[in-house]
Amino acid sequence: MLPWTTRPTSRRAYALTITLVAVLLILSACRDGDGGRPSQGDSWPAVLGVEAVDEALASLRAGDAAALIALVPPMSVACTTEMGAGGPPKCPPDVAAGTVIEQIPYFECDGWGSAEGARDRLTGGSAYPLVVAGWTSPGVLALAGDIEFTHAVVMAREGYGAPDPSSDARLLTTLIFDDTALRGIIGDCGAYSESAFQGGALPPLEAGSSVLWRAYPDAP
Repeated sequence: MLPWTTRPTSRRAYALTITLVAVLLILSACRDGDGGRPSQGDSWPAVLGVEAVDEALASLRAGDAAALIALVPPMSVACTTEMGAGGPPKCPPDVAAGTVIEQIPYFECDGWGSAEGARDRLTGGSAYPLVVAGWTSPGVLALAGDIEFTHAVVMAREGYGAPDPSSDARLLTTLIFDDTALRGIIGDCGAYSESAFQGGALPPLEAGSSVLWRAYPDAP
C-alpha cells in the first residue's frame, strides 16, 4: 500500500488541496516571471482626469507610438546641417542651414532629435510608465522655446541602447504636457536601475513636482 493511501481523503479536501497548489503556482509566476517589473495591470495608471495625459497613455498602452507622436503639435524652428548630437534639428536633404522647418519637439541628449528617434524610444512592448508627476506652478522647457508644462509621464524601457529583458538598466523617456496638449518628448541619455526604482528611488524630476502615480507605490 502506498503511503498516501493509508488514510482516506475526502473529495472536498482533495479539491481544496489542488486549488491551493494552483494558487501558489500562480503567485510564484507573478513574482518571478518578469524580474520584478510591475504587472501589466498594475503598471498603467488609471484615468487621471487630465485629457491630454489620458489620451497619450491610451496610445502608449495600445502600442501606437505613431498616434502618440501625432498628438505633439510641431514647432517652427531653424534647422542645421552640422552633424553630431545636440543643437537644433537637422535639416532635411537639400535644405539650407537656417531654414525654418516644422519639427515635433523631441529632444535627446540636450538637443533636438527626430520623429524616428522618438518612435524608436516608445515602440515595443517593453516601454511602460514609471511615474506621473504634476506641477501647481508650470515648469519651463528651455530647449523648446520656453514651453510651459504642468504634467509629465516618465516612461521606462527595458535595456539600454536596445531592449534587453535580462538587464536591470532602464532607458527613460519623458512626455511633457500643459493643460491642453502633449507639448514635447524628452529622451534621457543616461541609464537607470530598475532595482533602484523598486527600492523607492524616483527618476529625475523638475523642482516643485508632486508624484500623482508611480509604478511601485509600496516602495519604502
